[in-house]
This record gives sequence, structure tokens and C-alpha cells, in this order.
Amino acid sequence: MFLPLRYQGAGNGIIIATNSHTSRQWDDGDHCAVQLLGETALSVWLHNQSLRALSESQQQLQWALDASNGAVWDWNLTTGVFYNTRRFYEMLGYSDAQDAPMTPEEFWAHVYSGDRPQ
Repeated sequence: MFLPLRYQGAGNGIIIATNSHTSRQWDDGDHCAVQLLGETALSVWLHNQSLRALSESQQQLQWALDASNGAVWDWNLTTGVFYNTRRFYEMLGYSDAQDAPMTPEEFWAHVYSGDRPQ
């Protein structure tokens, strides 16, 4: 039996299954089960590949941030949370700096009063 493997509508491979232990013929239920198993395995493999690539990308970004000694922050406008690098906190004078989120109120408390929005 030859069954195509699809992921998000695209053909990504083929599964070949044989029935060598019995003389029973494959039916539609067998086809569906084998195809579902193959597509699930493909989905898990592709997901793991994506996680590996993301991890490598994050590591490269961290190396670049460490090498530049830069203070980077990101403000999620949906949640209102700031994400900051350790260097950001070090520049604010924290000795036990860690990468950690900060609320907008905590952020603005460190901004000179004349530079705050009116």
C-alpha cells in the first residue's frame, strides 16, 4: 500500500506499508489508520525541526547581544509587558540582573520625569 503524507495541505512524503503476516486485504480503515499515523509522525518531526531551528536562532541572538554588550528591550503592546535583557537591568543599577519581564509602570519609574509622556 502506498499512501501520501500531507502536512498543511502539501504532499511531504509517502508511506509504504505491507501486510506480510496475514492474507487479509487492506480496507479503507487500515488505509486511514496508517496514513494518520504517518502524518502524525511527520507533523511531530516537522515541529521538532522548527523548535531546533528556533533554539539555534535564539542562541545566535544571545551571542550577538552578549558580544555587543547592548541593552535590549521589547514592549508587547497586547499584554503591556516589557521584556528586557540582563544588560538593561545592569544599566539601571541592579546587581542581580536577569532577563525578566517588567510592567509599563516599572519601566516609566526609571525614566527621567522630564522625558515621560505628559
